[in-house]
This record gives sequence, structure tokens and C-alpha cells, in this order.
Amino acid sequence: MILTALYEYARREKLLESLDYEQRPISYILRYAAQGRFIGLEPCFSTDEKGKLHPLPMPVPRGDKRTSGIAPYFLSDKTDYVFAWPDPDPKKKANRNRLNAQHRAFVKLHEDAYDATGDEALEALLAFFKRFDSGETTVEMPEDRPKGANIVFIYDPDGARRVHDRPAIKTYWEEQRHRSPKGKTSTCLITGEQAPPEAVHPAVKNLAGANPAGCGLVSFNFEAACSFGKKQNHNAPVGRKAAEGYTAALNKLLARGGGQSIFLDASTVAAFWTREADEMEVCFSGMIDDDPENVAKLYTSPQSGTVSALTRDKANRFYALTLSGAQGRAAVRDWFESSTTDVLNAVRNWFEDLKLHFPFETRPRRSLAWLLASTVLEGKKDNIPPNLSSRLYAAILRDAPLPNMLLSMAVVRCRAEGVVPERKQGGFDWNRAYLRTSLIKAYFNRAKRKGLGFKFQEVTEMLDKENTDSAYRLGRLFAVLENLQGHAIGNVNASIADRYYGSASANPATVFPRLLSLSQHHLSKLEEGRRRYFDIQLTETMDGLPAEKFPLTFSMEEQGLFAIGYYHQRADLFRKKEDRQPAGNGENP
Repeated sequence: MILTALYEYARREKLLESLDYEQRPISYILRYAAQGRFIGLEPCFSTDEKGKLHPLPMPVPRGDKRTSGIAPYFLSDKTDYVFAWPDPDPKKKANRNRLNAQHRAFVKLHEDAYDATGDEALEALLAFFKRFDSGETTVEMPEDRPKGANIVFIYDPDGARRVHDRPAIKTYWEEQRHRSPKGKTSTCLITGEQAPPEAVHPAVKNLAGANPAGCGLVSFNFEAACSFGKKQNHNAPVGRKAAEGYTAALNKLLARGGGQSIFLDASTVAAFWTREADEMEVCFSGMIDDDPENVAKLYTSPQSGTVSALTRDKANRFYALTLSGAQGRAAVRDWFESSTTDVLNAVRNWFEDLKLHFPFETRPRRSLAWLLASTVLEGKKDNIPPNLSSRLYAAILRDAPLPNMLLSMAVVRCRAEGVVPERKQGGFDWNRAYLRTSLIKAYFNRAKRKGLGFKFQEVTEMLDKENTDSAYRLGRLFAVLENLQGHAIGNVNASIADRYYGSASANPATVFPRLLSLSQHHLSKLEEGRRRYFDIQLTETMDGLPAEKFPLTFSMEEQGLFAIGYYHQRADLFRKKEDRQPAGNGENP
């Protein structure tokens, strides 16, 4: 089903019409004239905002996926094939015999093309190689040559036209590509047509964690995966057109900046598309990353008196493929198929579950990366457990309960640094507090909505004085006691939150009697009006708590509810002070 959906996308995007060519990053243009006279090696790079050089992508004749053998590409190849230059990667050891063999194979490929076409540009190119191989012509190796640099050729009388774009050569190349391959035919698993199966499928590019040269989505390279004496991809027969079609589709979806894929972590990427063209394809990544403009589209509907710009047709299918890269192959982490309507509803539910009051003007964006970073040490994305981001992404798409690991990670991080942690530069990191508590709230409300037997009340966006759950009330009470301490004695080296939050949220009975006794000392230091205010706060917060004793321990879920109660009470204190802003307000953690 995955390959079929990708192939249909390739047909929709008319990618099958240009399968004889592919985009490849080109680092240099070799310009030469008649009789093989060398003119120069011209760099082809663009510069990004950081000043880093990137090879320019160009359409070149398609090359088959390389394995361990020698396989030259037509009129565009790497410097090891074109010049027998070793790769500048210090990790790769130069093998002079292999480099020479690669170069000879590259020249032989173009000798065959000249014999078939008699093209003058190919004749001059072969003359250049004769001069180069004899030492008559010298081409200096650029010192800043990148790893895996690709070269194309221009015959100087043609101006800017590349050699592979000359009409006679294009005709030759396309005839070579369309020749009927020899061998037995099989029923293609994608098209259902009879065709010789491709032994090696084209490479998937731009896949996180994979070899930069690409990897295979379909591959068989150990005996246990093979059957009936078949080798390689003959075990899953797919014709050339279908193999190149689904790969072209996946490479387009994974292209950087294309807007149809999301990097979930350093080794995992999610691609998404729809069966019929739909605006959702170009705005879905913005929704997941909490872009205000795209998220706003989730809430347009006929019921609200507006017309949504997004498809509301259940007949249009939505596909999401999550992949991780290894050196030789792509690993499918998740495959999801649904209607565009159901996916829009699922994403809307996600943001409803996350909705939490932020006590200042500009709240942080609730992207997956920043939500998960709020639950790990120092907010470093490298500390996020492998596959957790893909599991969260899958839960969002399916409108399913969130992974239990998310709750435990968020709670442990709250205990380690407090619900509202302090920044090293001073002040409080309300952004990190907001993101982490939003995840805990989403975990609770999604579990409640899915009927998982949760005994707790639904968690609201803002302070809920009607919530009588003991853990929620004690979280609120802890925030009130901390605020009381601050008004009574001002800034201290270590507040009660610094000293007691972890034990108060896990073992209330060991901490709260002492804190309540200490609160009487703090109350005595306040003037009458302020003392009356805190008396009311304490009475109101403790209303409904067990009169006889505090709970001995709290479960992980109760510790999460404690954190929400604490956050709600703290945020409510700031809500009325609109002129106050947190340190670094509006910036992602």
C-alpha cells in the first residue's frame, strides 16, 4: 500500500514523465572546446544565510543505485569517476587501482555513446580525456572540493547548454533507457503489469540518519529474507517505471524546504501527502509546528459562519509515512492512512488538549520539538529518547492516548527543576513551564476522553476552583504557601519550592504539615490586609481536602495533576499583572 500510494502521487505530480533524468547536486562545470582543449573548472555553489556553500541541484541523466561495484553515470558523475581523484573525506582510504578502474569505466561509457551518435561534443570530450590521461592537460584539484562533488560538462561552442541537453545525446540517452530489459518478466506489485523486476531500486535521498548518497526503501541483502532462490529485489518484483516512480515521489516529499516532510528527530522524518491535490499538503507541517496562520485554518467551519480553505471531503485520503535512515536502508517507523477530514479533526483535538492559560502576552509555539525539549535535561533535543517523537506524532494523527513515557518524563523534570524553573540568568522560565504543563494536561484530557478509566476530573485551561481532586488541590496549596513565603520574608536563597517541591508532589504527608506550621509564622509577619488575603487563599484552597491526614504517596498521574494545580495557581497570580513580563518572554526555550 505504501508503494502504491507513492506511485499514485508520482503520477499525479507528473513525475513519471521525467524519469530519464533526476536532480543531483552539482559542484563544478567542466568547460572544454574542440579537440579536447580544457577551458576551466567552474564552481557551482549557492551560499546560505550562514555563509555555507551548497552545490546547485541540476537535472542530469538518471543513474542506477550504486552498490559495491563500479557503475559510472552518463555525463555527470563524481570526481573519483571523472578524474580518478580520491574523495577528500579523511575517513575514506584511497584505492588507486579502484580509482583508475572507475575512470576507465567512465570513459568507456562515453566511447560507446560516441560510437552510436558520432556527436562532436562527445568526440571533443573523449579528446579531453585522452589529453588528461596522458598528462598533456592538467586539471588542478580544488582545495575546498566538498565530499562527493559532482561534475557536469559544457562544450564551449554551445554557450551555457550542458552536453547532456544536446538533442542527439538526449535522443540516444532516452533510447538507451527505454530499451526492453532482458530477463524474465513478473507481475509488478505496484502496477499489476508484466515487467522485468528491478534488482536494485533507486536510492531515497535526504533521509535523516542515512548515507548521504541515499538508501533503499525496498532491499534484500541477507539470505533469511530471500525465498525460492531469488536474489535482491526479485523477491518483491517491481518494474523499473514503478520503482523509479515511487522513489521520485518519496524524494520529492523529503526534499528540504518542500513543506511536505517534518524532521521528528535527528534520525527520523515524516512525509505526508493527499491522494488528490489539497491545500492541507502545504499547511499541515505549519499546523504541527503551531504556526498561527495555519492553525487558524483548523477552526474555520460552516458552523462558525466561515468557509474553510481546507478540503472537508472524507473521500480524499491523507497519507503519512515515518522513516528512519540507516547506512544502507530506510526503516519504516509508521504508516498512517485516513481521510483529510479525520486528520484535521485529530489535529484540532490535539491543540484543544494542549490549550493552557499563559499569563503573559506572547506564548511560545507548541511545536513537537519544543514540547519534547521541555521534558528533558537542559532542554537539549539530544536528550529526547529515540522514537518518542515519532510515537507522539502517531498519537496526534490517530487522536490516540499519549505515550505513558511523556507523563513520567514531564513529572520527573518538574521534580528536578520545579514546575516553573528558574533561568540561569535570573527570572523564571515560563515558556518551559507552559510547554511542559501543556503536555501533562493533554495527557490527562486525552486519556479521559478516550475512556481509559481515569478517576480524575477533566483539566481546564485556567485555574479551576471547582476541581476537588486532592493532588490538584495540594498543588494549588503549595503555590499559595510559596507565594505567602515570598510576601512574608522577600527573596530567599532557597524557597520552599526549591527545598520541598519534589517531596511535596510525591509524599505529601511528609511535607505539608511542616509547611502549614511554617505558614503561621509567615502570616504573623504580614500587615492585617495582606494576612486576611492569604487566610482566605489558604481556606479556599484547602476546602475539600481530607480532614484527617494528607496522602502518604502520590502516583505518577497524581504527581502530574499536582504539577497542573501548582501551575494554574501560579499563573493565576500573574494573570492580573499584565504589565509584568517573564525573562525572555516570547522566546522558545
